[in-house]
Amino acid sequence: MAEAALGRDALRAIARDGLVLPRAPYPGQKWKPSTPAETHLVAEARRLDGHRRKLLAEIARMQLAANRRGRAGTSARGPVAPVFVEPLTERDVEVLAAAAAGESETETADRLGLTTSAVKSRRTTARLRLGAPTFARALVIATAAGVISPTGGVS
Repeated sequence: MAEAALGRDALRAIARDGLVLPRAPYPGQKWKPSTPAETHLVAEARRLDGHRRKLLAEIARMQLAANRRGRAGTSARGPVAPVFVEPLTERDVEVLAAAAAGESETETADRLGLTTSAVKSRRTTARLRLGAPTFARALVIATAAGVISPTGGVS
């Protein structure tokens, strides 16, 4: 599979890194391309970043399907390791979706019948499984990968 060719570190970098535009000269301003070449490069960068997000979404869908079947998947060479650092559980996906929908930890705990500390622990676990440095980045990765929708639903 792709992980064998790219390696775990490369896949984590692909999930973590996205399009970053240059900083504006002054705080509070937004950077804008000033030449036709810059405009073209930004457009191409956005197009390529869209392809990156689509590939991550497909990888995540394949991983979740394999996890739901109860195995990591198979290939001609044997079992395939999961794409994320570790596979996401259904509870991880529920907690991520709740956070994306804007629920507080207390609201999520009440709805799922958990303690607040259990929800905090689930959020940390999901972040680590996605290989994200922050929980906000974990939400971005899960959304870009198609695991959850931007409004908090499970994809």
